[in-house]
Amino acid sequence: MSQHDPFDIPKQEAAQADADKKAKDRAAREINDLAWLMNDRRGRRIAYALLEHGGVVGQLESFFNMNALKMAYNEGMAHVGRVFHNKLTAHCFDQFMLMLKENTNE
Repeated sequence: MSQHDPFDIPKQEAAQADADKKAKDRAAREINDLAWLMNDRRGRRIAYALLEHGGVVGQLESFFNMNALKMAYNEGMAHVGRVFHNKLTAHCFDQFMLMLKENTNE
């Protein structure tokens, strides 16, 4: 069993470099996955439905609820919608705009 040695700087730097590479690879894979999703009309319909469910597009409504747990749930859904929206607009802006056009003409 290997023990952590706080004085083994080269090992720590190698571990950090490995973690950084994995994070960069995950981020690139996520961008590619979003592009794949948004390059197909079916994927754009799925993305629109998720954004609509999160209250980001479509029928915008208040998430206020007298029940604190329901309101917390609603705000959580809204947060997920905003995160997804931000990723789509940052990495697939043209397809995002196409998605909006497709779903406002139906």
